[in-house]
Amino acid sequence: NLRRAIDLFIETCNQAGAVNPVGQATVIGALEIVALVDSQFADLRGRLLALIPPELEAGEGECLFTYQSQAAILPVILPSQLIGDYFSPDRIATGYCIDLFEGQSVIIETLQNSPSNITHLIVFTPLDNPTNFVTVGRGSEGTPLLAVGPIRIPRTGRYLVILSNVAQPNAPINGEFALLVTILNQGSALTNFLTIDPVTGRIVAITPQPPVVPVTTALPIVGTPGTAVPGGVVVITVTPAP
Repeated sequence: NLRRAIDLFIETCNQAGAVNPVGQATVIGALEIVALVDSQFADLRGRLLALIPPELEAGEGECLFTYQSQAAILPVILPSQLIGDYFSPDRIATGYCIDLFEGQSVIIETLQNSPSNITHLIVFTPLDNPTNFVTVGRGSEGTPLLAVGPIRIPRTGRYLVILSNVAQPNAPINGEFALLVTILNQGSALTNFLTIDPVTGRIVAITPQPPVVPVTTALPIVGTPGTAVPGGVVVITVTPAP
């Protein structure tokens, strides 16, 4: 339609002689075609805008991950927070954000619930530079637990934990699993903090305990012997010397 309108205007403007023999109907027809094309462009523009997804905005407890013109909203997790998740034929990768400080030492673990045919690949990287991997860990087929660490945090900031599947099972990918990022206390033993409760069969997290240090104080510490408080610290009552 636009090409036709242009041709009509060229025909109108290129007539020889002082008096233009092209009738008014030709000019009106050309203008009508231009108006039609303009309305078609407006309709097409509206259809295209409807196909463009809205701009993603991270809310509270979320982070925005962008890479190569792709974007996704991911949850922000905390150290020692037990995260339950799953993979399926339509969901073979996921990610989480976590804020950490320079000098901290962490271990990242995933543990699968049976039955599961997942073999995890863990990628740990800065959120603002996702190709600058801090560490990568790959699980072994048939082994439900994958632990990567200790990882020393190079700088304070927000980091990205990406989980994907590297197994090639005969059946479609399917399984539930837990994720745990643990900050290691200085002097604490390196161990696995994800385990399966032998009674309930559910995945549980063990909070790391700090090393036992003799306490000398004139005031008692509030609490009862051996009582665990949030944060994994064992509170011990110290009786002042007489």
